[in-house]
Amino acid sequence: MTEPTAFLLILLFWAVASMGGGLLLALLARRLHPALSLRRLWLFYTILLGFALAAILAIVYR
Repeated sequence: MTEPTAFLLILLFWAVASMGGGLLLALLARRLHPALSLRRLWLFYTILLGFALAAILAIVYR
């Protein structure tokens, strides 16, 4: 596997994992606080997980 292909696979995994994990966390938070917007919770947790995964990747590939 070439380096650009591996990089694209990592980016794809990064996006899918952040969005999927963000949705799961948003659904759990929505059950605790039903008045909150699911879309905003999903956005918040997706960004949070995206930054966390970026930090992990930066540490690993450093």
